[in-house]
Amino acid sequence: MKNMISLLAFASIIFLNTAAIARTLVYSDHEPLGNMRTTFLHEVFFSRIFKESNGQIQIEEHWNSELGKGYDALNNVKNDKID
Repeated sequence: MKNMISLLAFASIIFLNTAAIARTLVYSDHEPLGNMRTTFLHEVFFSRIFKESNGQIQIEEHWNSELGKGYDALNNVKNDKID
């Protein structure tokens, strides 16, 4: 019984620590930052994600096909280049 309590305590510590780990998502867009849609994403949407997650989710932004053309997007997700 004592071992079970120790195991549960250890598991809860691990769970709480992993729940607090921040995550950075990589966002890629084929358009440059500055038009209405990309400005909204940058200034409103990504800021709200950061705020609502209490800083646990950050967005690494890449604009103007910096990480690949729009046609390459699915392959980039598949190859873990973007999220």
